Amino acid sequence: MKWTAQIGAVRKMRFFFDESGGFEARPRAHRAGIVVAAVLPESALDEVFGRVKGFITTLSKIERHKGEPKGARLTDANRLAFCELAAECEDLMLAVTMLDITPLAKMDATTLRTSIIQRLNGLAGQCRYETMRNEVILLAKQVGNLSIPQTLRLTATARCVMRALNHAVVRFAADCYRPCWNTMSFELDSVQTRPGNREQQVFESLLPAWITAWSIKYPITTVEELHTPDHPFIERYGHPDGINLGEILRGNVHWRESSANPGIQIADMAAAVVSRAAHGMRGIATAREIADYAILMKRALLPQDDQLGIFSIVETARDDIGRRYAGLLDTVLAVRRGCIVPTE
Repeated sequence: MKWTAQIGAVRKMRFFFDESGGFEARPRAHRAGIVVAAVLPESALDEVFGRVKGFITTLSKIERHKGEPKGARLTDANRLAFCELAAECEDLMLAVTMLDITPLAKMDATTLRTSIIQRLNGLAGQCRYETMRNEVILLAKQVGNLSIPQTLRLTATARCVMRALNHAVVRFAADCYRPCWNTMSFELDSVQTRPGNREQQVFESLLPAWITAWSIKYPITTVEELHTPDHPFIERYGHPDGINLGEILRGNVHWRESSANPGIQIADMAAAVVSRAAHGMRGIATAREIADYAILMKRALLPQDDQLGIFSIVETARDDIGRRYAGLLDTVLAVRRGCIVPTE
């Protein structure tokens, strides 16, 4: 299996996505649907993928499915080894998004679907241009035809796309990464969907509208000293009103088989680590699971990050979210201070 980038190919900024935690709204103490993006400039692809391939060769059969590594199956020792490997890869960036599902378990399906559609229609009202407003309204109608778990998964993935892009623009702004901003590729695990089905069609056609509407409240951040007019990202995607997100996303969203895509495998293993820290194997995370999360988050935090990437699609008190995810919040604060998170 050849995983290296093609010689002479146009350099890209590569975004790989996978999920963990499930997106069913069930009565539990707390539950989150987790999507993780692994972001790599193509100039670093060979080195990072080579290290991942070497790690995979050390895994036992029970830690794989048809030869493919699965984050949920990793032993404690190999979960730690993966986190340490990820932390050592200087050009690997992770973006973690957690959709807080706990409040949704109290709502019946009709009320929940109505709430989601209302939230999307609210995004339409933020759009400056009529065409964009109409696209977001169409998205709300399309979402009404999907199951609740499908809708929640697409919502979390769309939010992760935006978060990953916002982080990557800052993290990889330096001159050495300029050639990789000529184009971008957003690659998602295709295991959950059939080619050409409604879920893919909704996501691919209306993701740009969704992200653009969100970006009105949370605009893409650029660094004035680095993102000069001749920077490839600004040259190609800059617009008088900001960044042209539609141009970034249209035609660049791809559904890939994870078995042949080490980037998605990285995202899968990282998502499993976050899920274990959020939920624990049996409902309560252990000190070891929290410590693994601390190591991994070294690749997922920026100086001005909003810390955990938790969001909700219904009105939820910030204190309520803070209480449910206090352990993760404390861990992130410890990582920022350079403290060692205990494993016992």
